[in-house]
Amino acid sequence: MALHSLEKWANYAADVGMAPAIENMPRNMKYFCTDIKQHELFNETCGAFATIDVGHAHTNNAVTDFLQVDVPVAYYHLSDNDGERDLHLPIGKGTIDWTQLKGINKAIIEVNDCTAVKESRDHLAQMIRVQSCDLTGG
Repeated sequence: MALHSLEKWANYAADVGMAPAIENMPRNMKYFCTDIKQHELFNETCGAFATIDVGHAHTNNAVTDFLQVDVPVAYYHLSDNDGERDLHLPIGKGTIDWTQLKGINKAIIEVNDCTAVKESRDHLAQMIRVQSCDLTGG
């Protein structure tokens, strides 16, 4: 039933010129799309893009799996957590290994306030500078 409803929604969205995307969800037995196989099935069946929420993937111990998703990705949502709960912490304040995110160019920092957005942006910028130095030997 849920898959049929989402398929109808995705068709409607496409008909009105929108690009539908289905987001992976945090660990919760009541949610769909908590594992990569189900998320890919939903996206492929509905003809939707994927939205990959890195914090949600971390609560399912599946960040690497979701970063290798086999459907087109619309956006990545970035926030940190402790691996248990979807806390929307600033990047670098939880337990996610952010070095896994190389090559992502469509991301939204999804944290709880403006200060946390700036803190996350600065942390990411520092990581990029350090990686650039490592790559160039500088």
